[in-house]
Amino acid sequence: MPVSIALRLAALWGLLAPIGLASAQDATPMAGAEVAFVAALPAEILPGEAGPVYVERATYEPGASEELVPDNGLTVVVVETGALAFVGTGVARLLDADGTVEETLTEGEADLVPGSGAVLPAGAGATLTNQGTTAATALMIGVYPAAGFEPVEPSGADAPGGTQNWALLGKGSPQEPPVASTLSVERATLAPGAELAMDEAGVAVAYLETGAIMATVEKGLAEASSGAFLRTGGVGPGAAFVAAGDDRRVRAEGSLFVQPGTSLTLGNDGDEPAQVLVVRLAPLGLDQGTPVAP
Repeated sequence: MPVSIALRLAALWGLLAPIGLASAQDATPMAGAEVAFVAALPAEILPGEAGPVYVERATYEPGASEELVPDNGLTVVVVETGALAFVGTGVARLLDADGTVEETLTEGEADLVPGSGAVLPAGAGATLTNQGTTAATALMIGVYPAAGFEPVEPSGADAPGGTQNWALLGKGSPQEPPVASTLSVERATLAPGAELAMDEAGVAVAYLETGAIMATVEKGLAEASSGAFLRTGGVGPGAAFVAAGDDRRVRAEGSLFVQPGTSLTLGNDGDEPAQVLVVRLAPLGLDQGTPVAP
Protein backbone atom coordinates (compact mmCIF):
# COMPACT_ATOMS: atom_id res chain seq x y z
CA MET A 1 0.00 0.00 0.00
CA PRO A 2 1.48 3.40 -0.92
CA VAL A 3 2.40 5.49 2.10
CA SER A 4 3.03 9.23 2.08
CA ILE A 5 6.60 10.01 3.14
CA ALA A 6 5.29 12.57 5.62
CA LEU A 7 2.77 10.15 7.09
CA ARG A 8 5.34 7.40 7.44
CA LEU A 9 7.80 9.74 9.13
CA ALA A 10 5.20 11.26 11.42
CA ALA A 11 3.84 7.93 12.58
CA LEU A 12 7.23 7.00 13.91
CA TRP A 13 7.38 10.45 15.07
CA GLY A 14 7.83 22.21 -9.77
CA LEU A 15 11.43 21.00 -10.78
CA LEU A 16 14.35 20.35 -8.52
CA ALA A 17 16.74 23.27 -8.53
CA PRO A 18 20.29 22.18 -9.45
CA ILE A 19 22.13 20.78 -6.46
CA GLY A 20 25.70 22.05 -6.37
CA LEU A 21 28.49 19.73 -5.35
CA ALA A 22 29.62 19.99 -1.73
CA SER A 23 33.16 21.32 -1.57
CA ALA A 24 35.63 20.38 1.15
CA GLN A 25 34.94 23.72 2.80
CA ASP A 26 31.21 23.07 2.69
CA ALA A 27 31.54 19.66 4.29
CA THR A 28 34.44 19.65 6.74
CA PRO A 29 34.00 16.42 8.73
CA MET A 30 34.54 15.93 12.43
CA ALA A 31 38.01 14.54 13.00
CA GLY A 32 37.73 10.90 14.02
CA ALA A 33 34.40 10.55 12.23
CA GLU A 34 33.74 8.57 9.08
CA VAL A 35 31.73 10.58 6.56
CA ALA A 36 29.21 8.26 4.94
CA PHE A 37 27.27 10.75 2.82
CA VAL A 38 27.30 14.43 1.86
CA ALA A 39 24.76 16.42 -0.17
CA ALA A 40 24.28 20.12 -0.82
CA LEU A 41 20.67 21.23 -0.32
CA PRO A 42 19.94 24.64 -1.87
CA ALA A 43 17.46 26.96 -0.20
CA GLU A 44 15.03 26.53 -3.11
CA ILE A 45 14.18 22.96 -2.09
CA LEU A 46 14.16 23.52 1.69
CA PRO A 47 11.02 24.65 3.53
CA GLY A 48 10.74 28.40 4.06
CA GLU A 49 9.77 27.96 7.70
CA ALA A 50 10.94 25.76 10.53
CA GLY A 51 9.07 22.46 10.64
CA PRO A 52 9.82 18.92 11.81
CA VAL A 53 13.10 17.19 10.99
CA TYR A 54 13.17 13.40 11.20
CA VAL A 55 15.90 10.78 10.94
CA GLU A 56 14.80 7.17 10.57
CA ARG A 57 16.23 3.83 9.50
CA ALA A 58 14.19 1.69 7.12
CA THR A 59 14.93 -2.04 6.86
CA TYR A 60 13.90 -3.94 3.74
CA GLU A 61 14.02 -7.73 3.80
CA PRO A 62 14.61 -9.57 0.51
CA GLY A 63 11.64 -8.98 -1.79
CA ALA A 64 10.30 -6.03 0.21
CA SER A 65 8.95 -3.07 -1.73
CA GLU A 66 7.51 0.27 -0.68
CA GLU A 67 6.10 3.26 -2.49
CA LEU A 68 6.95 6.67 -1.03
CA VAL A 69 4.13 8.95 -2.15
CA PRO A 70 5.04 12.58 -2.97
CA ASP A 71 4.21 15.09 -0.24
CA ASN A 72 5.16 18.63 0.83
CA GLY A 73 8.51 17.84 2.46
CA LEU A 74 12.09 17.24 1.36
CA THR A 75 13.30 13.65 1.82
CA VAL A 76 16.82 12.28 1.42
CA VAL A 77 17.29 8.51 1.11
CA VAL A 78 20.78 7.22 2.05
CA VAL A 79 21.55 3.50 1.66
CA GLU A 80 23.60 2.02 4.50
CA THR A 81 23.71 -1.71 3.70
CA GLY A 82 22.60 -3.89 0.82
CA ALA A 83 21.13 -2.43 -2.34
CA LEU A 84 17.77 -0.95 -3.33
CA ALA A 85 16.20 -0.59 -6.76
CA PHE A 86 14.98 2.99 -7.00
CA VAL A 87 12.21 4.14 -9.34
CA GLY A 88 11.61 7.88 -9.11
CA THR A 89 8.37 9.79 -9.66
CA GLY A 90 8.89 13.49 -10.23
CA VAL A 91 12.39 14.94 -10.38
CA ALA A 92 14.95 13.19 -8.15
CA ARG A 93 18.70 13.72 -7.93
CA LEU A 94 20.93 10.66 -7.42
CA LEU A 95 24.14 11.22 -5.48
CA ASP A 96 27.35 9.39 -4.64
CA ALA A 97 28.66 9.47 -1.07
CA ASP A 98 30.85 12.52 -1.75
CA GLY A 99 27.96 14.54 -3.16
CA THR A 100 28.82 13.90 -6.81
CA VAL A 101 25.68 14.08 -8.94
CA GLU A 102 25.32 10.77 -10.73
CA GLU A 103 22.03 11.29 -12.52
CA THR A 104 18.85 13.33 -12.55
CA LEU A 105 15.71 11.24 -12.94
CA THR A 106 12.29 12.45 -13.96
CA GLU A 107 11.14 8.86 -14.47
CA GLY A 108 13.31 5.78 -14.48
CA GLU A 109 15.13 3.17 -12.43
CA ALA A 110 18.53 3.10 -10.76
CA ASP A 111 20.34 0.94 -8.23
CA LEU A 112 21.32 2.54 -4.92
CA VAL A 113 24.28 0.94 -3.14
CA PRO A 114 25.84 1.70 0.28
CA GLY A 115 26.95 5.33 0.49
CA SER A 116 24.77 6.50 -2.37
CA GLY A 117 21.43 8.23 -2.07
CA ALA A 118 18.64 10.21 -3.63
CA VAL A 119 17.20 13.65 -2.92
CA LEU A 120 13.42 13.92 -3.26
CA PRO A 121 12.11 17.50 -3.13
CA ALA A 122 8.47 18.31 -2.38
CA GLY A 123 6.28 16.69 -5.03
CA ALA A 124 8.68 13.85 -5.83
CA GLY A 125 8.34 10.27 -4.70
CA ALA A 126 9.87 6.88 -5.33
CA THR A 127 9.42 3.14 -5.14
CA LEU A 128 12.15 1.24 -3.30
CA THR A 129 12.59 -2.51 -3.77
CA ASN A 130 15.08 -4.96 -2.32
CA GLN A 131 15.80 -7.36 -5.17
CA GLY A 132 18.70 -9.01 -3.36
CA THR A 133 18.99 -12.00 -1.07
CA THR A 134 19.98 -10.13 2.11
CA ALA A 135 18.34 -7.32 4.06
CA ALA A 136 19.01 -3.71 3.04
CA THR A 137 18.88 -0.65 5.30
CA ALA A 138 18.53 3.03 4.43
CA LEU A 139 18.41 6.26 6.39
CA MET A 140 15.36 8.42 5.67
CA ILE A 141 15.97 12.09 6.47
CA GLY A 142 12.92 14.33 6.23
CA VAL A 143 12.76 18.14 6.44
CA TYR A 144 9.21 19.50 6.50
CA PRO A 145 7.39 22.85 6.68
CA ALA A 146 5.40 23.57 9.82
CA ALA A 147 2.28 24.52 7.87
CA GLY A 148 0.20 21.61 6.67
CA PHE A 149 2.15 18.94 8.54
CA GLU A 150 -0.21 16.69 10.50
CA PRO A 151 1.23 13.58 12.15
CA VAL A 152 -1.03 10.69 11.17
CA GLU A 153 -0.71 6.97 11.83
CA PRO A 154 -0.38 5.27 8.42
CA SER A 155 -2.07 1.98 7.72
CA GLY A 156 1.25 0.33 6.95
CA ALA A 157 2.92 -0.85 3.77
CA ASP A 158 2.51 -4.27 2.23
CA ALA A 159 5.80 -5.75 1.11
CA PRO A 160 5.39 -8.49 -1.52
CA GLY A 161 7.70 -11.38 -0.74
CA GLY A 162 9.18 -9.80 2.36
CA THR A 163 8.81 -7.37 5.22
CA GLN A 164 9.77 -3.77 5.78
CA ASN A 165 9.89 -1.58 8.87
CA TRP A 166 11.00 1.89 9.93
CA ALA A 167 12.65 2.86 13.23
CA LEU A 168 12.83 6.45 14.45
CA LEU A 169 16.37 7.53 15.34
CA GLY A 170 15.71 11.17 16.21
CA LYS A 171 13.38 14.10 15.61
CA GLY A 172 12.83 17.74 16.46
CA SER A 173 11.70 21.14 15.20
CA PRO A 174 14.40 23.76 14.56
CA GLN A 175 13.97 27.11 16.27
CA GLU A 176 15.12 28.86 13.10
CA PRO A 177 14.11 28.35 9.45
CA PRO A 178 16.53 26.18 7.45
CA VAL A 179 18.89 27.86 5.00
CA ALA A 180 20.96 26.49 2.12
CA SER A 181 22.76 23.64 3.81
CA THR A 182 25.18 20.79 3.55
CA LEU A 183 23.58 17.55 4.71
CA SER A 184 26.10 15.10 6.10
CA VAL A 185 25.86 11.65 7.61
CA GLU A 186 28.83 10.78 9.82
CA ARG A 187 29.71 8.02 12.26
CA ALA A 188 32.17 8.42 15.13
CA THR A 189 33.48 5.85 17.59
CA LEU A 190 34.41 7.25 21.00
CA ALA A 191 36.86 5.12 22.95
CA PRO A 192 36.55 5.14 26.76
CA GLY A 193 37.63 8.57 27.96
CA ALA A 194 37.25 10.20 24.51
CA GLU A 195 35.15 13.31 23.80
CA LEU A 196 33.45 14.67 20.71
CA ALA A 197 32.86 18.42 20.60
CA MET A 198 29.95 19.65 18.48
CA ASP A 199 29.49 23.33 17.58
CA GLU A 200 26.34 23.53 15.49
CA ALA A 201 25.35 26.55 13.43
CA GLY A 202 22.57 24.44 11.95
CA VAL A 203 20.70 21.44 13.35
CA ALA A 204 21.99 17.98 14.15
CA VAL A 205 20.70 14.62 15.31
CA ALA A 206 23.13 12.44 17.26
CA TYR A 207 21.94 8.84 17.67
CA LEU A 208 23.70 6.39 19.98
CA GLU A 209 24.08 3.11 18.10
CA THR A 210 26.11 1.40 20.82
CA GLY A 211 27.41 2.27 24.26
CA ALA A 212 26.56 5.38 26.28
CA ILE A 213 27.76 8.98 26.49
CA MET A 214 27.38 12.00 28.75
CA ALA A 215 26.17 15.03 26.80
CA THR A 216 27.20 18.40 28.28
CA VAL A 217 25.76 21.58 26.76
CA GLU A 218 27.98 24.64 26.93
CA LYS A 219 25.72 26.96 24.93
CA GLY A 220 22.25 26.72 23.41
CA LEU A 221 19.75 23.88 23.73
CA ALA A 222 19.50 20.17 22.94
CA GLU A 223 16.64 17.72 23.39
CA ALA A 224 17.51 14.26 24.68
CA SER A 225 15.32 11.21 24.11
CA SER A 226 15.73 7.65 25.32
CA GLY A 227 15.06 4.54 23.26
CA ALA A 228 11.78 3.97 25.07
CA PHE A 229 10.64 7.51 24.26
CA LEU A 230 11.47 7.03 20.60
CA ARG A 231 9.52 3.81 20.40
CA THR A 232 6.38 5.25 21.94
CA GLY A 233 6.59 8.63 20.21
CA GLY A 234 4.93 10.33 23.19
CA VAL A 235 6.12 13.01 25.59
CA GLY A 236 6.98 11.58 28.95
CA PRO A 237 9.80 9.91 30.87
CA GLY A 238 12.95 9.72 28.77
CA ALA A 239 12.52 13.11 27.04
CA ALA A 240 14.36 16.10 28.44
CA PHE A 241 15.63 19.54 27.45
CA VAL A 242 19.34 20.02 28.10
CA ALA A 243 20.25 23.71 28.41
CA ALA A 244 23.58 25.48 28.87
CA GLY A 245 25.35 24.17 31.97
CA ASP A 246 23.32 20.95 32.03
CA ASP A 247 24.31 17.40 31.17
CA ARG A 248 22.39 14.26 30.30
CA ARG A 249 23.38 10.63 29.90
CA VAL A 250 22.29 9.09 26.61
CA ARG A 251 22.39 5.34 26.15
CA ALA A 252 22.16 3.07 23.12
CA GLU A 253 19.04 3.78 21.00
CA GLY A 254 18.72 7.23 22.54
CA SER A 255 19.32 10.47 20.66
CA LEU A 256 19.96 14.21 20.88
CA PHE A 257 18.31 16.86 18.70
CA VAL A 258 20.66 19.84 18.65
CA GLN A 259 19.23 23.31 18.00
CA PRO A 260 21.04 25.96 15.89
CA GLY A 261 23.72 27.89 17.78
CA THR A 262 24.39 25.08 20.27
CA SER A 263 27.79 23.92 21.49
CA LEU A 264 28.02 20.65 23.38
CA THR A 265 30.42 17.85 24.19
CA LEU A 266 29.72 14.12 24.03
CA GLY A 267 32.00 12.27 26.44
CA ASN A 268 32.44 8.54 26.89
CA ASP A 269 33.04 8.06 30.60
CA GLY A 270 32.31 4.33 30.45
CA ASP A 271 34.43 1.24 29.88
CA GLU A 272 33.16 0.32 26.41
CA PRO A 273 33.40 2.16 23.06
CA ALA A 274 30.39 4.27 22.05
CA GLN A 275 29.33 4.60 18.42
CA VAL A 276 27.47 7.76 17.43
CA LEU A 277 25.62 8.41 14.18
CA VAL A 278 25.50 12.16 13.45
CA VAL A 279 23.14 13.62 10.84
CA ARG A 280 23.47 17.37 10.42
CA LEU A 281 22.27 20.26 8.32
CA ALA A 282 25.10 22.80 8.43
CA PRO A 283 24.85 26.16 6.61
CA LEU A 284 26.91 26.07 3.42
CA GLY A 285 30.50 27.19 3.88
CA LEU A 286 30.77 26.45 7.61
CA ASP A 287 32.80 23.77 9.32
CA GLN A 288 30.63 21.02 10.76
CA GLY A 289 32.38 20.01 13.92
CA THR A 290 35.52 19.70 16.01
CA PRO A 291 37.76 16.72 16.72
CA VAL A 292 37.25 13.67 18.82
CA ALA A 293 39.75 14.08 21.65
CA PRO A 294 41.14 11.30 23.84
